[in-house]
Amino acid sequence: MQSCTHIIEFLSPRPWFKKLIRIILVVYPHDDVHGLGHVLRVFCLATCIAVIEGADLEVVAAAALLHDIGRLVEKYVNVHHALISANVASELLNAIGFPEHKIDAVKRAILAHSYSLGFTPKSIEECCVSDADKLDALGAIGVYRTIATNILRGNSLNDTIEHFVEKLSKLEHLMCTKTGKKLAQQKQKFTNNFFKNLKSETILGEEAYNTIRDLVKSWST
Repeated sequence: MQSCTHIIEFLSPRPWFKKLIRIILVVYPHDDVHGLGHVLRVFCLATCIAVIEGADLEVVAAAALLHDIGRLVEKYVNVHHALISANVASELLNAIGFPEHKIDAVKRAILAHSYSLGFTPKSIEECCVSDADKLDALGAIGVYRTIATNILRGNSLNDTIEHFVEKLSKLEHLMCTKTGKKLAQQKQKFTNNFFKNLKSETILGEEAYNTIRDLVKSWST
């Protein structure tokens, strides 16, 4: 995927874009799991896909930049972050002068990005944001984010592998743009190979543990 520098430069004359960029640089934490790094990668992927697929660039850009803003308060209010993000986006975009007739489309794109919430992307703008968010869960960066997330949660290595099997191994089939599907095929292959190798390499430790456990039991009898 090409750089999104030209897209940023294209959007930069818009007053709402300038205001929104200033806001996200302040409010998002500077981490690469669900913070600013992730948001900017999703923005680049989503807007590049939008250009190729002919989607509304303003809708896709705004939705991508705000799709995870609800994570900042999700754990405090027990509401899914996509629902919070959609509501925040509506108020924020209206306040900064974003085209009013496009705000509902932004909200729908934010809601549709969430795999766990169960919304199915329908419009091309929704598909661009949804595909971009899932693409950032694949490939080398996806491996990093998966491992980092599970370490932060205190999960074991086997828990991390199980997380991949349950969620990440299916992402390629959830893409809904031609561009997203093409990119996902490449990234899914890398991700699958990594976790396949990780699983095979953990077997050494598991076998040693099981042997030692059985020996210790025999010593006690």
